[in-house]
Amino acid sequence: MRPKPGMREDELAAVEATYGFGFPPDLRSLLATEIPAGWFDWRDASPDEIQMRLEEPIAGVAPYFQNYEYWLPPWGPRPDAVEDRIAFLRGAPRLIPLVGQHYLAAEPCAAGNPVFSIFGIDMIVAGCDLADRLAGGVRSAATKGEARHIRFWSDVLYIHWDGWLPLLMQDLARLE
Repeated sequence: MRPKPGMREDELAAVEATYGFGFPPDLRSLLATEIPAGWFDWRDASPDEIQMRLEEPIAGVAPYFQNYEYWLPPWGPRPDAVEDRIAFLRGAPRLIPLVGQHYLAAEPCAAGNPVFSIFGIDMIVAGCDLADRLAGGVRSAATKGEARHIRFWSDVLYIHWDGWLPLLMQDLARLE
């Protein structure tokens, strides 16, 4: 696979206007230069596919807000109503699809946001910023401490939830 030609300014602006976020400057610069091989191509994707990719991170976390008592201390008191917890979740910063399950935080709209690898609620930092991701691919826990804190997503990644062990045991019992 080869990189694809970069996006024109009007194409970048149309994506931002249509989907309600701004590409951080480092990602905007990369996409204007080229779309790396295998990366999400905003020009070739249908509106439904784009919407699905933008919603995947939220959809992966939503079951923990709906079916379990997942809630972290920095978020304040846990709302009783599932609808209120989902509304909180929908207020998390938008994640921009890059390649596969890798996403760049759109907020703040500044260079240097981390790249998250997200599959459901399983997350790692794939790069402490876009340049780190491009330079070396997936990183280990050693990179985590160097990444900018992103509201909500970094909390999910770094803060231990006491409910994990009972939930894991429940899941393992179902497999037996």
